[in-house]
Amino acid sequence: MRSDRLYWSALTLSVFAFAVCNGAFAQTSPSASEEESEIRAALQAIIEQDPAHAAEARRALAALDKPASSPEGRQARNRRERGARRIVNGLPSRSHPAVGALLKGNTTEAARVVCTGTLVGCDKFLTAAHCIAENPSPSSYQVFFQEVGFLEVKDIRWEQQKYRFPYFDLAMLTLAKPVEGIAPMPINMSVQPLRNSVATIVGFGRTGGRHFDYGIKREGSVKIAACPANSARDQVLCWRFDADVASSASAQNTCNADSGGGIFMRDNDGPRVVEKLFGTVSGGTAEDCMRNDVTYNVDVFRYRDWITAAGEGRLSSAMCGRPLWEGSRNAPAVKVLSLSEKNPEARLTIEAPEGMTSLRAAMNAEDNGTSKNAFSFSAFGSKGAGSSENACEDKGGGQFAFCAIDRPERGPWTIVLKRIRGEGQVQVTTLPVRK
Repeated sequence: MRSDRLYWSALTLSVFAFAVCNGAFAQTSPSASEEESEIRAALQAIIEQDPAHAAEARRALAALDKPASSPEGRQARNRRERGARRIVNGLPSRSHPAVGALLKGNTTEAARVVCTGTLVGCDKFLTAAHCIAENPSPSSYQVFFQEVGFLEVKDIRWEQQKYRFPYFDLAMLTLAKPVEGIAPMPINMSVQPLRNSVATIVGFGRTGGRHFDYGIKREGSVKIAACPANSARDQVLCWRFDADVASSASAQNTCNADSGGGIFMRDNDGPRVVEKLFGTVSGGTAEDCMRNDVTYNVDVFRYRDWITAAGEGRLSSAMCGRPLWEGSRNAPAVKVLSLSEKNPEARLTIEAPEGMTSLRAAMNAEDNGTSKNAFSFSAFGSKGAGSSENACEDKGGGQFAFCAIDRPERGPWTIVLKRIRGEGQVQVTTLPVRK
């Protein structure tokens, strides 16, 4: 099973579990030997380069030598991926602004995506318990929204005693300050979702298979299906996905780092039909998120009493503050660019219209799960990159960056992305704010 916890394990434990579950280590072919060597090398690299995760990498490396019949070997082979998940076959998205990335790391340079979550109140962010279970310290996390940037986490509520993946796989994070200008998502508190219901999934996870490419916000579509009989007690929603079956009921799927992300469906709200949060992503049975996968997700209706209590009376779909944009004219614009050794710099020019109080620009980029990708981000007006007036620069080389430029000069602005190391896609969000 795949439980999506720490980002780095997608390159190690997740690959290890994928190989075992597909019989790679039972094979005697040269490809199996090469695959095991690659996994061992990746684990060894973490031991040498990432002290914070070295101990778990050593345990994973030791598990490679344990027979499948032993308790340790069996546990290693049955555990789900602990990395963060991304939408398989999904499209880059600027919709669902209430969906944010849960980052681990208390500086913007060090912060890496581990999971996804949804704003369900102005200062309430709902995600999965397994995302924070190994380190439930609020100061270890930040939440990132493309339109408002980074927010510190003040408090985390979860059922430590009751949690048993995927049972009670929920965590309610209280943000250090309310999010203004983005409407939280309403939560389904009134009805159980029906089988064959179509839902939208949104997340910052990886695309599955052997792609370890966390950080791009994507969305897709799934169809709720019957869960396996032995999962009824876990109070979950399910769907099935097989990348090799063209007629699959679900065209997309979640994968590592999509954990905690929302499953959205349309429902009546008085005289209106609105989109609501019906579930949160937990994990799936296929380590690669691609073939014969059954995905398990929390049915929030079953946990409505706990969610209400954890919300402390502040769950609401009412926006705090004034809207950051109204209509389509000044809506956020999203562009996906690529950086590599051959293409180490990318530029994007946007127009700052008259009457803006702020120009916001954000970067969320791919990371391969071992923090090897690093990109710089800067924005400047017509006076050029050397001018400190109305400019913003992040040289730290992280996966995420955000600028809010007050009273920007009217005219063209240039966003510059530079490769420090690694390669991958970069998602840039720009938003002119009139408030």
